[in-house]
Amino acid sequence: MNMNDKRVIDKLLRDLQRWFQEKKINVDGQFQNADYNRTGQIGFYQFRDILKGTSVNLSSQENDLLLQAFGDSRQNIIYYQQFSETLNQRPQTGDRSVSFSDKNSYFDPQRIDSYLK
Repeated sequence: MNMNDKRVIDKLLRDLQRWFQEKKINVDGQFQNADYNRTGQIGFYQFRDILKGTSVNLSSQENDLLLQAFGDSRQNIIYYQQFSETLNQRPQTGDRSVSFSDKNSYFDPQRIDSYLK
């Protein structure tokens, strides 16, 4: 995953965080409801469908990047707990200029890298 991909994920996570907060959507609860075995992971298509159910329609590139960062493409699963932790680790802000290359980034690129297979 290159720096541009990380910037796209950073912006995507900011936008998702803002959307869920503005609409008062408990996406974590929806992921947990889909995780019948309580493993912290769900199928990627379930993940995508839950996001679509919140009116979030991601591009193919965005879907692929989320799968790379928070999932296992061989098994086609998303580790939604890691996704949610990363999404929720940052403070609320109106600053849309923060990115992975920014020294003040709210997302730690090493943390994202640690999720990559």
